[in-house]
Order: sequence, then C-alpha cells, then structure tokens
Amino acid sequence: MANCSTATNNVDLTKVKPYGDTLNDGRMEMAFTLPVPYGEEAEECAKQYVKKLGFEEINVTYYKLAVFVIAAFTDFLDGKIARKFNLVTDFGKFLDPLADKLLVCSTFIYLIEIGRFEYFGIKWGFVVTLIIAREFAVTGLRLLASSKNGTVMAAKMLGKCKTMTQMITICVLLLNNFNVPVIGFVLIMLSLALTVVSGVDYFVKSKDVFK
Repeated sequence: MANCSTATNNVDLTKVKPYGDTLNDGRMEMAFTLPVPYGEEAEECAKQYVKKLGFEEINVTYYKLAVFVIAAFTDFLDGKIARKFNLVTDFGKFLDPLADKLLVCSTFIYLIEIGRFEYFGIKWGFVVTLIIAREFAVTGLRLLASSKNGTVMAAKMLGKCKTMTQMITICVLLLNNFNVPVIGFVLIMLSLALTVVSGVDYFVKSKDVFK
C-alpha cells in the first residue's frame, strides 16, 4: 500500500532541494520540490483520501437506500395498478402483504448486522424478533381464515400505517439517523408500537375464525 503521508506530513526537509528565479528588484523567489506520489501510487493515495473523507461509504449507503426505495415503490405500485384496472385477486391480497413482510424483515435483519439497532449501550435487535413474530402470527391468521371460510383477509389501515412507518424507519437507519441517534430510536419504538397494536387489531377483529 502506498505511504501517502510522505507527500504531506513526513517530508525530510534536509533532502528538499530549493530552486528559484531572480525577480526584477533583485530578490530571489524561492520554491521547493516535494516528493509526491505518481502513477499507481498516486491512484492508491487518491483512493485512501476518498475513503478517509467518507465519500466511498456515503455512495454505498445511497445505493442501498435506492435499492430499498425502488423495491418498496414497486410493491406499492403493483397494488395501485391492480385496483385501478380492477385486477384485484385473492392471490394478490395474500401475496402483497407477504412481499411487504419479506422486504421489511430482511432489511431489518441486515440493519442489525451493521449495528443500527444499538442505542444507549443496549442492543435493540429483539425488536426485530417481535416484528417478525407478529408477521408470522398474522400470516397464520390469514391462512386459517382462508381455510375456514374461503375469504382472504386484505391488509387493514393500521397494518398499512405500520408498514409505512417501518419503511420510513429503514430509510432513516440506512442513512445512519442523519447522525442524530435519537431519531432512529424513536422511529424503531414507533414501529414496534404500531406492529403490536395492528397485530392485536387483526386478532380482535378476526376472533370468529377461532370458533
């Protein structure tokens, strides 16, 4: 690896050679030649400085955010198109919420891996466990309702609000909370609250399924 510091900090001034020109008034204008990297060494130094400034990490973060936003938008778009052209089916009602769950839960798991669920010295990864447990429970409830009376439970308003909040939370966490940790923490707690409340709402309104 190139030692880029030699170009800035660790220069041996005893080996620096001066050169100069005589100005019109007889004074000498002095300059110095400093050792600088070139060729492959210069390219390596440029990469190191860019990485030091954080641009490389920022670019990768934006790529990840763009992939998530595109996936979330296409999931929203297919439902809108289905309703507009009267293409709503029982299969779509079942699969659309499932696609949301897969997208959200897999991204939450990734965010745990990169340390975005650590606040106040506590690891809050168990929140994702509760979210996933709720999604399994509601999916099981849908399957039970479908097998008993042949109806497919569509997503309710509370469930949609929960999903939207989770997706906003993911976007903020991918951007590292805009360097304000409390923002991410508040959104995680809000996502957890809506997850639990919407899950209870599903079971209360579907109690007839268990008779």
